[in-house]
Amino acid sequence: MGFGSSDRIYDDITYRWQDINDAPYELDMSELKSMQRMERALDFILQNLDDPDMTIDDCARAAGYNKEYFNRAFRDYFDVPFAKFVGKLRLRQAAREILNGYYEEAVSKKIGFLSIQSFSKAFRKEFGVSPRQFRTGGYDVPDMPLRRTIKGVEISLEYKKVNAFRMKGIKVDPPMGDDTFLMDQNAFVFNETFPKDEYPGLDLSPYSEKIGIWWYDQKMTYVFGPVTGRSGTVYMDPNDTTEKAAAGGSKNRWGLETTDLTIQGGDYAVFSYPRPADGTKIYRMSRILSRFVSREWIPMNRKVRNTMSCSYDAFDSKRVYLYIPLSGGMGISDELKPRRWSVQSWSRYIDENITEDLTLDSLALAAGYCARNYRDVFSMYYGMTPTEYISKRRLLLSYEELSAGEDEKTVMAKYRYKSKRQFDHEYVETFGKAPGGQPPAVDIQTDFMSFYETNIKNIRINICKENSRHILIHSIEETSDKEIPDDLIGRMIYWFTHEFDDFKPIQNKFAEPEEKVFIWGSEPAYEDGEPIYKYYVGGVLSGYLGSESAPADTDPSIMREEDIPGGRYAVFSTQEKTDDKLPEDAARLLTRCAFGGYISKNRWRIDLTRRTFIIWRSNKLFFFVPIVR
Repeated sequence: MGFGSSDRIYDDITYRWQDINDAPYELDMSELKSMQRMERALDFILQNLDDPDMTIDDCARAAGYNKEYFNRAFRDYFDVPFAKFVGKLRLRQAAREILNGYYEEAVSKKIGFLSIQSFSKAFRKEFGVSPRQFRTGGYDVPDMPLRRTIKGVEISLEYKKVNAFRMKGIKVDPPMGDDTFLMDQNAFVFNETFPKDEYPGLDLSPYSEKIGIWWYDQKMTYVFGPVTGRSGTVYMDPNDTTEKAAAGGSKNRWGLETTDLTIQGGDYAVFSYPRPADGTKIYRMSRILSRFVSREWIPMNRKVRNTMSCSYDAFDSKRVYLYIPLSGGMGISDELKPRRWSVQSWSRYIDENITEDLTLDSLALAAGYCARNYRDVFSMYYGMTPTEYISKRRLLLSYEELSAGEDEKTVMAKYRYKSKRQFDHEYVETFGKAPGGQPPAVDIQTDFMSFYETNIKNIRINICKENSRHILIHSIEETSDKEIPDDLIGRMIYWFTHEFDDFKPIQNKFAEPEEKVFIWGSEPAYEDGEPIYKYYVGGVLSGYLGSESAPADTDPSIMREEDIPGGRYAVFSTQEKTDDKLPEDAARLLTRCAFGGYISKNRWRIDLTRRTFIIWRSNKLFFFVPIVR
């Protein structure tokens, strides 16, 4: 098959077979027609899940089959009988509605159960927990079981966080021009050889890693070629040429253009199948797989594709891959798993990898943060930097193993100490005493849900309706005061308890009593190609200033006006009359309880269209969490 070729099968499907009006395939007519009919059947099922009267006869008619043939064809295609398949989908829909705040009785009737008892029994059989346990246990809705094979080929799925990379590829026009359905047209030229003089220093063997991706450059083209460099982060500056391969020429031996691309990373669902010995089979299988993902797997599991990232093919010596970027539904399997609240999982990740070479950059990458934000947020919740946490954990674990009689050299090597002398020195530096006796008590809070349950008696939670607030803010980074603490909690409290020259000319514009505000950035800035979310501090204004009435003394490049929408909020505060004695402790208490406990337990109530924020009024902290009911 040559570049941009058009076989008779394409002509037959596109121009003669009017019932088949989507992507061409290297399939015979019966295979393609059967696939499309099953897609129509799935679409009909998903649209009618809430109709308890939907029957297999209805679905068979929608697919264009009689009932008997459809029943057999459906089981062969989806690996399970019709009734069982629909039941699994309905129970997952019920689980989503339970997380959205609907009660079991209403949900069970909606999907056709005659009693709450029969619904609870079916729910427990499917997921292993009761509906009530699912509501309160912090679980994710499991994926539908993945089909074992597609067209006889075994497929697999894993969720991965992918680093940014660069590639140098040839540009191939779509075989059907503007009529090509891009998601179904993959793997054009994976097994071509590449002239070494055009790709110096790269592994260009037929089984080396190569990428194929649709790219828009004045027109849509398919770019295929080897990876020329990988980043240590999810984001990379596309204009940075330090890792690019040396350019060969604008044309290669086929007369096709080459181009360099930077592909940003992120969260991906990665599908793959074994690479066949006959490479020509990859054309057909990759198109079928991409069709399955886009038309079955994504709608069936309510996944949210990240439209700011790219889907792409990848090939190595053993497998063929399809990378699908996700912004929602990441990391879920077909088994019931507790939702791992992100910050709480950071300490678990460190503990699980404590003997590895952990760096701030590698930890931030695993968490999906830039290094600066990761350090700030980690310190806010854990009360220490990631580096301090790792140091203390290694020291305590080493001490425990040494006390248990483990070999000294083995322990030192395991926890990355050059010698027992280095371990003793760091132990004294950290804990203020030499190793021996009872190990020191270290306040490392790792279970924020337990912290919430223990400390809920120390906080007030008021559900109230708030008016919108108009604020004037600037980022903490713009404040030049050298006395501002390094940690995020300290910086926030420093702002609340000090006055700044930038705001003195407009002091009379702020609300009475004065309300100072801390709010997380609504959009990222970029530094070295990585997103860095800023933290903003400012004051609540007594009225809308507007650009015309803003004082001349304010610098619009530093300060900006913003609205905090009104609505229902859960407002957290301590039981104390004021928080001016230990404001840092109060801020950490409220942050841990709000994010680590309340939001995790009540995520179905949280309004994700609005942001959380903190107000300092009359020497007291108020933590606002937006809710929908």
